[in-house]
Amino acid sequence: MIQRSISEQLNAYRRLFEDLLERREADCKAYADKTPYDQELWSSKRAQLARLADIDHAQRKINSIDAALERATCGQYGSCSCCGAAIEAMRLSADLAEPHCANCDLRFELSHRPRAVDAGFACEAIIVQLENEQAILALPSGDHGWLGLDEIADQPLGRLCEYLRVGDVVRVKSLGKDESGRVRLTMKMNRQLAA
Repeated sequence: MIQRSISEQLNAYRRLFEDLLERREADCKAYADKTPYDQELWSSKRAQLARLADIDHAQRKINSIDAALERATCGQYGSCSCCGAAIEAMRLSADLAEPHCANCDLRFELSHRPRAVDAGFACEAIIVQLENEQAILALPSGDHGWLGLDEIADQPLGRLCEYLRVGDVVRVKSLGKDESGRVRLTMKMNRQLAA
């Protein structure tokens, strides 16, 4: 009886995220034809990035719900998938699909979280300031990164403001921190990192 109730709750939870995923994918298709520099549509471009993040979140949540349904079928629902300890009731009430106890979750997050300052990390970033030879970008992690004119294209370019504008969203890759502690970025995605 309890197992059936948990399975029903998890399936209802899964349907919510499937619906979110379907709506966000439809929204992204609707925005695909908009021009990136249209002032009126700029807020839509930011909204599109938020929708893409929602799609990723919904898909990960559906996967975790499927894993929780499998644990419920095997009679292991409520046990940590790492250490086997009981998952705190408060954690399960906050997220029915929670796979880890608080201790294992903290260890997992700290060891597996990619950081925007790590060399090779690629992400979408927003240009917040343009200077003579560099742009300052806001990264999803809350950090700021610096993009030099020489890291935009292989061929020499003129002025940075001819290619980028404040508010543009660009795909960048971290080159790590420089000697002054700033996060260096590149738009050359196939650039090999120095060993």
